[in-house]
Amino acid sequence: MYRPLAGQLRILLCDRQPLLSRVFPDLKIAALRPIEWLEPHEAALFDSTPGRLELQHPPDQEFHLARMPFLITAYENGLQVADLEFDSPESVLPLDEWMDQSITILPSRVSLREMIRSVADKGGGSHVDDRINDALRGMRATGPSGVGVHVLFSVAVGRFVQTIGLQYAQIPEGSNFRGSLQDIAFDPEHPTVKGCAKVPKELEKDAQAQFALTVLKRIR
Repeated sequence: MYRPLAGQLRILLCDRQPLLSRVFPDLKIAALRPIEWLEPHEAALFDSTPGRLELQHPPDQEFHLARMPFLITAYENGLQVADLEFDSPESVLPLDEWMDQSITILPSRVSLREMIRSVADKGGGSHVDDRINDALRGMRATGPSGVGVHVLFSVAVGRFVQTIGLQYAQIPEGSNFRGSLQDIAFDPEHPTVKGCAKVPKELEKDAQAQFALTVLKRIR
């Protein structure tokens, strides 16, 4: 289902006049967590834990580590979902700039726009093309949890876009609201929220594992 999802994301986010911009021309979206190269002992792999990565290497070598801005959750029954990770709430971007942010630098730098268009235009989301591009080829081969990151990226962006829809679904019709997401009070009891696609609460209680896609590079 990630393929038709990517096709819909292209319409919403990537067309020359994206549907989301036509509906909300002043929309500002929280920026992704920046991809920064850090010393391994300074990089927090998971925000909820204080642990740091210890890397053993010869004394004449040094490495830097970068973490991609999304987190994968694998549940006990085999379900895997992914979620985007964001910068500070004050850091917001218009949609066109938001789409040009890098979501990964492994195996090469790929923007949100290129990821969605690669899956939609080359990977069967909207078209079938045997001549896949380098971005899609690399994403298919990369994945810390046994699933290609092109699938998980599509899921992560789709889950985030769903939150945008859920936020605005609660605005009274005809209000002509224009603004940013943080200006809207979110109602978890709203019928649209209760009827959306989400991970069942039963799975949330079961065992689960989280994966972060990270890259090491040798600097000397």
